[in-house]
Amino acid sequence: MNWIVANMKWVMLISGALTFTMIYAAIAPQAALRSTFGEALDGPLAEIVVRNWGALVALVGAMLIYGAFSPASRPLVLTVAGIRSWSSSDWSSTMGSNSSASRWAWQSGSIW
Repeated sequence: MNWIVANMKWVMLISGALTFTMIYAAIAPQAALRSTFGEALDGPLAEIVVRNWGALVALVGAMLIYGAFSPASRPLVLTVAGIRSWSSSDWSSTMGSNSSASRWAWQSGSIW
C-alpha cells in the first residue's frame, strides 16, 4: 500500500493513459466495437450509445492524467473514477452474470 501511495502520480498517469485510449470508441465507434468485440452493432442508436460510452470513459482517463499532475485535485478525481467504476460494476451485477449486458460490460473494460 505504501508503494502505491508513494507512486500515485505514476499509477494515475498510466491508468489514465490506458483509460483514455477509449477515445477511439468516440471517434470510430464501429471500428472500436469490431476491434474490441469482433462484432459491430448496427443502427444510429447503437452508434450514439457507443460514442457516448467512449467519450465518458475517455473523460475519466483525462481526469486521471490531470490528477496525476495536480495533487490538490487527486481526491476528487479518484472519487469520481471510483464511483464510475463502482456504478458500472453495480449495473452489471444487477443484470446477472450470464446476461449479454453483463458480459459486454466486463469485456469492454467498463468494469475496471
